[in-house]
Amino acid sequence: MELVNFEVGPVQNNVYVVYDDTKECIIIDAPLGASIHLDKFIKENDLTVKSILITHSHWDHIGELYEIKQMTGADIYVHKDDAYRLESDKMRERLPIDIKNVSPDVLLKGGEELSFGKTKFRVVHTPGHTEGGVCFVFEEDRIVFTGDTLFAFSIGRTDFPGGNFDVLINSIKTKLLSLGDDFIVYPGHGEHTTIKNEKQHNPFIK
Repeated sequence: MELVNFEVGPVQNNVYVVYDDTKECIIIDAPLGASIHLDKFIKENDLTVKSILITHSHWDHIGELYEIKQMTGADIYVHKDDAYRLESDKMRERLPIDIKNVSPDVLLKGGEELSFGKTKFRVVHTPGHTEGGVCFVFEEDRIVFTGDTLFAFSIGRTDFPGGNFDVLINSIKTKLLSLGDDFIVYPGHGEHTTIKNEKQHNPFIK
């Protein structure tokens, strides 16, 4: 399995392409500014996009979801409790940015086992930053994509609608810290880290 990350948009979001030697891939999140980088990389590497996975539906993670869906034709996966923001979000309506509405193709509940090419991974529901936040766990590769649930030495905000600090901390402690110290954490913003680093140094969860 291979991955590439592009940092894009006004709040420096990470968008990930994960692929293997079958040339199938997935895209994780769809921030503003992502489509031009994704289009170039996918074409240069002759990749086929199987799915677009959304860690949560805040505007900065879905800013070009419509465009990337049109570009790739891939199905959009989002947790059922976050799906409503793809079509109606008061936070998004106040922005000086035109973000198009889009309908999801697959509603997640958490616990799903998904795959592309030869690669398998699972969906973990981690509410707290939003109601339907999810992380994507690649057990064999010891990697987890955490969106805005867990950052390097920080956690996601909980002061937006749908956020809850206690719920978020519980999600992190029960569903992420138990993965194993060697897991590499790829968040929605900022640098990657490890579960071990976060156990030892993250002030919110030490």
